[in-house]
Amino acid sequence: MASGFQGKVQKDKFLTGITAGLVAGLIATLTDIIPMAAFVFSGSLESYVATGIGINLFSSAIVGLVIALRSSFTGIIAFPVAEEMATLAVILSAVARQIPSSASAEEVILTIIGAIALTSLLVGVFLLVVGQLKLGELIRFLPYPVVGGFLAGLGCLLSLGGLQVMADVGTVAQLPQLFQPQLLLKWIPGAAFAFALLALTHRYKHILLIPLSFVSVTGLFYLVLSLTQTSMATAFDQRWLLGPFPTGQLWKPVSLLNLTQVNWPLILTQLPGMFALMLITALSILLVSSGLELVMAEDLDLNQELKAAGVANILSGLLGGIVGSHTIGATILARQIGGKSRLTSVVVSGFYLVVLLAGLSLLSYFPRFVAGGALLFIGIPLIVSWVYDGWFKLSRIDYAVMLLITAVVTLIGFMEGVVVGLVVAIALFVLKYSQINVARYALAGSSYSSRVRRSPNQERLLRQEGSQIQILQLQGFIFFGTAHTLLKQIRELCLQGHAPTPEPESNAARDAESHAEGDRETDIRFLVLDFRLVSGLDSSAMLSFLKLKPLAQQRSLTLVFTSLSPAILAQFQREGLLSEPYCQVFPTLDEGIAWCESQILENSQFRRRRTLPLALQLEVFFQKSQDAIPAFLEYLEEINLEAGEYLFRQSEQSDGLYFVEYGEVSTQRTVENQPEPQHFETLGAGTLVGETDFYARCLHRVSAIANQPSTLYRLSAAALQKMQQEHPLLAGQFNEFMNRLFSERLVQAQTEIEILLK
Repeated sequence: MASGFQGKVQKDKFLTGITAGLVAGLIATLTDIIPMAAFVFSGSLESYVATGIGINLFSSAIVGLVIALRSSFTGIIAFPVAEEMATLAVILSAVARQIPSSASAEEVILTIIGAIALTSLLVGVFLLVVGQLKLGELIRFLPYPVVGGFLAGLGCLLSLGGLQVMADVGTVAQLPQLFQPQLLLKWIPGAAFAFALLALTHRYKHILLIPLSFVSVTGLFYLVLSLTQTSMATAFDQRWLLGPFPTGQLWKPVSLLNLTQVNWPLILTQLPGMFALMLITALSILLVSSGLELVMAEDLDLNQELKAAGVANILSGLLGGIVGSHTIGATILARQIGGKSRLTSVVVSGFYLVVLLAGLSLLSYFPRFVAGGALLFIGIPLIVSWVYDGWFKLSRIDYAVMLLITAVVTLIGFMEGVVVGLVVAIALFVLKYSQINVARYALAGSSYSSRVRRSPNQERLLRQEGSQIQILQLQGFIFFGTAHTLLKQIRELCLQGHAPTPEPESNAARDAESHAEGDRETDIRFLVLDFRLVSGLDSSAMLSFLKLKPLAQQRSLTLVFTSLSPAILAQFQREGLLSEPYCQVFPTLDEGIAWCESQILENSQFRRRRTLPLALQLEVFFQKSQDAIPAFLEYLEEINLEAGEYLFRQSEQSDGLYFVEYGEVSTQRTVENQPEPQHFETLGAGTLVGETDFYARCLHRVSAIANQPSTLYRLSAAALQKMQQEHPLLAGQFNEFMNRLFSERLVQAQTEIEILLK
């Protein structure tokens, strides 16, 4: 039973694929391939229109088959599309005008075919190279309203095309003519057919619904002709039928010997137009593919689509065929019928070849309103999806951009609409991006400190005087718009000053404040600009940074640049910005802030006494009972380290905390998949090392290593327990200080987090 069911499913897919291919091939031949060939081979080339139709059918078969087999999208249909054919028409018209009047008819058509073939070859090579270089993904940066405007404009063009097929009204200016009595009967049946088909397909999903609708309506048309006793000649005369088509031989392969009769120098004069067609074809493929992704809700490999089209056009050019690429209208029609396999595309290509070999006589009897109704059936949903639904889905600005592109595509042309859309979208992007604050975070040194740990008194002083340091972490690409906004923000920051320094929160802070030399400085002394998140800087933005020079001189402000990329560093050096005495450069933000903090400390009481004996350092621990310090020292063990010597290592059990009396210790941690350990903190005299892991009773999360000869004192877990037994009051005072220290650190960390989350 299972095998029988599977066989039925496979049979249904096979029949659906063939049916969808036949319908899509018929509609594409009647509404695109034949009209486009007649358009290209017009004017002085009108006598060769039958040959042009044959070349277009042959090219459509070759291009469609190759792209169908190599595309990442199953069921794609490809042939020479309107924007490519319009550009090719300009090239061929220029070639035809320059052909000498003495040339024979054979020489004329061979030169035209030579121009077609060379154009296809160049376009194919270009598409293949672009796909190989993986440049197709650039279309992902195309703004959503631009793609929406392209699709809505395409829907309008398809709908106008349907009206032109039915009533010879193909422009917006001609639309009022549709309501003339003699034309109403021509297009109303087709519009009714399209809306009926839309309603039926919305409610029913049977695979034979659309094909049977085409057959039924066509049969009904001929029944009406029979009942009204209207002859075929009258039907042709009254333009109810698509025919008659040009008679004569459609196309025959060109022999290599005929290439000697081609006027190659004349063709080469049209290389600029051929280069334009390369870009047009690539953009068309990417836009159509992007549009199909939206309509079909499927992902396509855009680079694969370019390469598939490249191979297809190279083969088409070698055989004397026309440039071709993906098309969205026929593809959507085939998908709506149920053609979701490569078989559908193969059948479409086979249909072209059958028409090429059998001639156009049979297609002449196809009703115009059925072909026009099919185009309306494809175009109307695209218009509704973007013009109507877009009102509810898009912002008002995006919706206006989409409507503008739709109007330009409909009234002027496809490429013009895309160009206008890109220009408007870029202008809006620049405007919006200029309004974005390029400073991701604006921080004060009082709330965001470096990873250099200092003595408690020093840290409190830095929190009090930290407003002298202002930190701006920049982001994105800085250009003239965002750079001007940044300059304005810096000027306002300097002019506004800072809020009054808060009152100290503890006696220790008051003590530290009382030792400060002179009044505290509240003006900005250091402006730190961090470039770690900056992707680039254009030359016009340099002017704004150069304007910081007089501002820094006027306000005695030191500019501190951190995390400069090599490219931005080179730009600053070329402009001479970093050579000024008031500019400092550091590899990381942490190093820059640490330098600023050191400068503040240099101007305080800590400048004269950088380090103190441990007994004096412990005064901050035992403010209420400094007589207890000698007793506390008895529980400590002195440790002397040479530079590069480890105090403890990561993942070792923590069994003590350490007081740094002299020297400097750095903590670092090893991260998986990184060869070098990461620097964590730098701890100088008057600081504690390993206290967090000690009180948490966990393994060391970092390693501690001496940066220089250092003297430390260790309080072990056993010594602390002994102190608690022998001198509980002393142990209580020490634990009280540690609790206050941890609380202050927690408050500082919470403040930093709150600022970063704003």
